[in-house]
Amino acid sequence: MEIESGKTAELEPTVTLARLYEKQGFLNKALEIYRELIALEPERDDLRQALKGLEKRLGENTGDSSKLRAAKILSELELWKEAISKRKKMLHPGPEKEKKILVIYGNCRNSGTGQEQSLFAHVSFEEIEKEIRATARELGMKADTFQSGDEEKLAEQIRDAGDSYDVLIIDPGAYTYTSVLIRDALLKVSAPVIEVHVSNINRQGAFGKKPLITGAVTAQLAGFGKETYTMAVHAAANMSGEETRLQCK
Repeated sequence: MEIESGKTAELEPTVTLARLYEKQGFLNKALEIYRELIALEPERDDLRQALKGLEKRLGENTGDSSKLRAAKILSELELWKEAISKRKKMLHPGPEKEKKILVIYGNCRNSGTGQEQSLFAHVSFEEIEKEIRATARELGMKADTFQSGDEEKLAEQIRDAGDSYDVLIIDPGAYTYTSVLIRDALLKVSAPVIEVHVSNINRQGAFGKKPLITGAVTAQLAGFGKETYTMAVHAAANMSGEETRLQCK
């Protein structure tokens, strides 16, 4: 097998390739290959011995031992530098991207179930938002919130969320049963969506209607009162953008 000079970049560095270069007289090319291999596997003594022997041959050919020694020192320093850099990356990986979630809820105070209306008669949205944000911070996330009783504004907010958020949490209130607009907006969201309700809407007789929103979300939490929101935030911390979306048929 014969190798053309200048083709090193196209070939994967291996001991066999280095020996072929050395055999055919391309000593500098062989030297480069050995140095690359040692950078990848600095613990291999056989590679270092091969490199040392090759450097000796090059020194004899050039007759310039001082330059060879300098080149050897620089080579060793580069190898140590690469090994230290790899070790640092393993021990101290870069910071992970902060996960962002968006919590959306409709006007549950006036249009939700009896239990929801009772809850929001005693608990303000400001209190709930404070708990949501505090829980998100504890889990290393950032939470934004949006509240409106307007169906079009809710759907618009969902569409505007786009790819800006990792997970969406929504309490659509009474729109759970009536809003095709919100359902269609949710189906176009690529991020996982968690539907939440402070009351158990699945209990027989809760509304007597089939939910429209449920078929367009990834998961659902219901029936835990105001804690439903913080439970959803905990669930969001364990979800990723690769979660499978349930598609409404």
